[in-house]
Amino acid sequence: MTKIEFDRIYTFITASIALMILGFGFTTYIWPESDFLVHWNQAESLTSYIKGGGLIFIYYPFKHLNLHPSFSASIVNFLSWILLAYSLKPRKTSNFHKLIVLSFVLMFGIWWIPSANNVDVMQPHVALLVFGIRSLYYAKDRSKVTISILVLSLAISMRMQTVLFLAPALGIYVIYSIYKNRKNMRLLKCGFCSFLLIATISGVFIELGLRGISYNDETIVETQRMPLYAGLFLSNLEPGSCGSWSSDAAIRAKEERDIPTYLLFRKYLSREKLQQLPTLVACKYDRMINIAPFASYLTVNYLQDTDELTKQFLLKFAYLELSANKIIKLLLMITIVYILYSTLKVSIATTIFTELNMLTIGLFVGILSVFSMFEFNSRYMFSVLSLVLTLYVIHSELRYHEDDEI
Repeated sequence: MTKIEFDRIYTFITASIALMILGFGFTTYIWPESDFLVHWNQAESLTSYIKGGGLIFIYYPFKHLNLHPSFSASIVNFLSWILLAYSLKPRKTSNFHKLIVLSFVLMFGIWWIPSANNVDVMQPHVALLVFGIRSLYYAKDRSKVTISILVLSLAISMRMQTVLFLAPALGIYVIYSIYKNRKNMRLLKCGFCSFLLIATISGVFIELGLRGISYNDETIVETQRMPLYAGLFLSNLEPGSCGSWSSDAAIRAKEERDIPTYLLFRKYLSREKLQQLPTLVACKYDRMINIAPFASYLTVNYLQDTDELTKQFLLKFAYLELSANKIIKLLLMITIVYILYSTLKVSIATTIFTELNMLTIGLFVGILSVFSMFEFNSRYMFSVLSLVLTLYVIHSELRYHEDDEI
């Protein structure tokens, strides 16, 4: 397959999905509920902030133009799709890797279409995150580095979970750099990981700044603790629901918001609970691999009772989503094996891929660690798969260039 042929196929598929996103979004109006309603309502004023970081700035103009939330979300998610598709497109790699990326993007589109009118943080978050990481990795001049850091800061502020994903990688980088330069105590070299560290810290400061000016202090504390209750303290061990949100977890998070976190660990992590922990973690990992359909059903729950036609369409679309999730499982296995192969093939200490390898190892550790403790929702695989696919694209491009040189 030539580059021109691939470009045409890639453009046709991503453009077709973009049109379907707009079509479904503009013809299906729903009123947001739950987290989606929080994101929409807080766009009224920064002092109403609860969660979502920089997402509040994205929806702020739509809210103040008095546009319908469903229409606003369709525009945001359409633009997010265009940015994600552009950012994931491989530059120069083998036809096999191009096919894997194209298949992954198509599966993402199947998730994206029924989610088109949800005021969700995931779509803009992953689009900005992928664009920021790829741009930062290949940035050559100061202006591109600055833009990449700003974009990444905004993306990271939207999901503190992503900060936890990145934390082990950035920790490895800092420790390794300090150890390597311990004799002359030089400053850390300004490379990819150092700029990623700056973007992550900036994203955290954006989140903390928004919390600081918010009047919803108690609700913010509840929101912060909710993933811990749902994913660890009060989680069941049932396949398909372990680590999920529950009303009991929400009530406890509200009732116990004034109790220090370390006391909560003492209260809930009994000897019996600790013995069940490996089973709980294995159950959540199984849910990560065998992703249940979520996008179609999530939108069905918010439809008006009178919209029977759309409801029937989404219930049938859920079968397509189920098939897509099975394909994603296979693609995920292929990408993980290749990424680990590429990482282990070259010594971390002696190659030019050092920082990428640190990010790869640390990111896998971070993802597994986060979901071993915190709440899991199939929607969260948006960010996980986006990060994995971004690493896959970069690794495949670098290996391709290396093979050419050999």
